[in-house]
Amino acid sequence: MEMIEFFANASTFALDVYRGKDRPALPLNYQWLCDVPADMSFSNYFGAAYYMHVTDPDEYVQVVIAHRGTVLSFGNLHDDLDIALGKIPNEFVSAIAFTEYVKQKITAKFPHKNGSDNYPSILYWHVGHSLGAILTELCVARYILEDEGTVGISFESPGSKPIMDKLVLEGRLNADAIRIMKQMPTMFICNADVNCINTCNEQIAQVYQIEDGYELPITRVNPTDISFYILFFTLDQHSILKIYNYWSSPIEKGPILRNWPIGLEVGYQYYMKYSNHSSYWEAAMENVWKNDPNLEARFFNIYQDYHESMMKKYFSDTNAQLISKVGLFKPSNQKSQLLEDIEDDYVFVEKPDINVSTIPEEQPATNRCLVM
Repeated sequence: MEMIEFFANASTFALDVYRGKDRPALPLNYQWLCDVPADMSFSNYFGAAYYMHVTDPDEYVQVVIAHRGTVLSFGNLHDDLDIALGKIPNEFVSAIAFTEYVKQKITAKFPHKNGSDNYPSILYWHVGHSLGAILTELCVARYILEDEGTVGISFESPGSKPIMDKLVLEGRLNADAIRIMKQMPTMFICNADVNCINTCNEQIAQVYQIEDGYELPITRVNPTDISFYILFFTLDQHSILKIYNYWSSPIEKGPILRNWPIGLEVGYQYYMKYSNHSSYWEAAMENVWKNDPNLEARFFNIYQDYHESMMKKYFSDTNAQLISKVGLFKPSNQKSQLLEDIEDDYVFVEKPDINVSTIPEEQPATNRCLVM
């Protein structure tokens, strides 16, 4: 399976489990298996399972367990806060219970053949977006040592590393699971641009960053304001629908395999660096110019003067100086160095048809196929 199909299928399930108006068609040959029973749905958890039975040339069953992300409910929002603080989300209990339920259903559906001890191979994917991404990563860590065919694909993950560390300290997770997730092709994280959700915590593995475009709001709020970054920019980039559309459409620019910023300050510093997404900043400045008539009067209807003013005011200084000048955070040499280290860890994917199962850390990924 090529990388495009791999992520396209996974994003389809991650979107479908929301059961929204944009619910997509399932990938070819996949069937719905079940939704989470009501008595397993704690703290507003919702999950769904799907499967595909392949018989030629080798027989196997591909099972996908999709964990829904945040919806507007007290339980989900409370757990989002817990995740931001590195705490274990309450839905994890339901996610484990549902996984056990799915495993029972699928083994009952594909029992022993001809009285032998040979089951068809059963491979488990866990997929999810946002809160569902955290549940995906935790489920993979829980099952990877007992089910060799376990793989996770998460989208816009807030980062699960501190949560897993806590589970290890509590004796609820084997530390070997984290080691395997870091070293083996078992956990695939796909994020859009850096935003205040996907930088909450440290990621458990390297991230495939995609460029899925920018939807700019009609507003006079300066895109350099921290409120714009937290609200407008983050909500736009955090959309599972946009990620699904990216993987389901012809891809002109493949993803980047890279390490990821950690924390609001470092994420905002990254956002405020013009060269990290120059096309976004050009469009954002044009958008503000069009929606704020006061700017036209101030700059005598000359956009280039406004553009030069913005570039000089916000993009000519170092990030640390900028943050200090805006007055949002105290400058931190340690954080600024971390940002530089992160930017040195880019690994560009020149073509999207790659074998993600064979990419070594910190190496270019080109021209291979993923076989699952």
